[in-house]
Amino acid sequence: MYPDRFFGAPERSRRIGRVLRLAARVDELDEELVDRIGRRMFTRDEPGARLVRAMGREVPAEQRVTMAQFARALDDGVPPDAPAALREFFAEVERTRTGWTPSWWSAGRAPSAGWGATWTTCCCSCR
Repeated sequence: MYPDRFFGAPERSRRIGRVLRLAARVDELDEELVDRIGRRMFTRDEPGARLVRAMGREVPAEQRVTMAQFARALDDGVPPDAPAALREFFAEVERTRTGWTPSWWSAGRAPSAGWGATWTTCCCSCR
């Protein structure tokens, strides 16, 4: 029912789970949520998959997406002449965006007022 990796490292999962339970103040396991997460591991984000493929070296230069282009699109928006995969990815993200702010978002670490500031900057500055 789930990918092999979902329950592939039970001891590691328990160690990580202890920390996450404390951080999220979770007292008991939500079996329904675990089931939903496990089933969703079989789903795929098609716009994201197309974007990743467009970042490959085997892609013709005019269709290739670089990390610099991705970062610029986050900060300044997607230019009309950007590769199709980048335009399609951000069009889908923009279409599905709900406007809520995740609890891990940190306005103080936002790099600019662009897209990256509102969506991808987290408390650990992973961007």
